[in-house]
Amino acid sequence: FVFGLHNHQPIGNLSSVFDKAFIDCYLPFLSTLEKFPDLKAVIHNSGALYDWAESKFPDWISGLKKLNQRGQIELVGGGYYEPIFPIITQKDRVGQIKLMNEYLEKTFQSKPKGCWVPERVWEQSLAKTLKRCGFEYTYLDEANFYLKKEINKNVNNLYLTEDQGCPLGLFSIDEQLAAVRRRIVLLVI
Repeated sequence: FVFGLHNHQPIGNLSSVFDKAFIDCYLPFLSTLEKFPDLKAVIHNSGALYDWAESKFPDWISGLKKLNQRGQIELVGGGYYEPIFPIITQKDRVGQIKLMNEYLEKTFQSKPKGCWVPERVWEQSLAKTLKRCGFEYTYLDEANFYLKKEINKNVNNLYLTEDQGCPLGLFSIDEQLAAVRRRIVLLVI
């Protein structure tokens, strides 16, 4: 079981929405996680959240640094501005990933091993892109692992895929747990 979180607010969202998300969700979660040092998590935050937090909620950034330094969290990379990778050029994919990786390395002294694929939109060529950007794994909705006629819902493993000799690990996102999280977020926000 991997406990993973994806925190995202779109660029240009209302200030009040950012503030409410930080006050009601992101800050309380971080302070709760600090109380349970044996609980490990992987967390992806969008570039827009990092940008907002730098000026409005620097304690959140400090809290992430603390948890990362003590090995409690692993920060996951991705495209800084949450682009849909398959519809942008290879050069832009790499540029977005590089921007996020540079931010994580500069701010947290952390090189990400995993990549968040925005909207979990997958195409096979992403395996090569992500591997060449230094990633070892990504997450996809579990429905991506089903065969059309033989639905196998026991996909709670790490799978390997590859593109042109570039292997990449794939974790499935459990649909039921993701649905619970969405309901919880909707209740909190």
